[in-house]
Amino acid sequence: MVNKKHEIPSPDDEVWRLVKIRRNGPVHEQLQGNGIKTVSDFLERYEQDGQKLRIELGIKPKDWDAISKHAKKCVSMDISSQPVDLPQGPVQLLSTDQPAELPQETLE
Repeated sequence: MVNKKHEIPSPDDEVWRLVKIRRNGPVHEQLQGNGIKTVSDFLERYEQDGQKLRIELGIKPKDWDAISKHAKKCVSMDISSQPVDLPQGPVQLLSTDQPAELPQETLE
């Protein structure tokens, strides 16, 4: 379905995919007017000053809680900014059928 809300929104989802925001409704249009087009945009502004934004938009606290809670379920898969050191050359994996022996103090 084209107008379906996503249980777990992605950062690039349009902001109307969040609960309590109707597509092309007044809240959606106000958010767009404030430069908030995606869930990621919403989360950025929410982190800056969520209460100020809520008041500017005139959203009831109960609805705001539902919107922000849904937005916070968003999981970003962008790890490109995190450096990763990978081993160079072949990697040897060791396997054994024998259980490892633990030092006695670990068992107490």
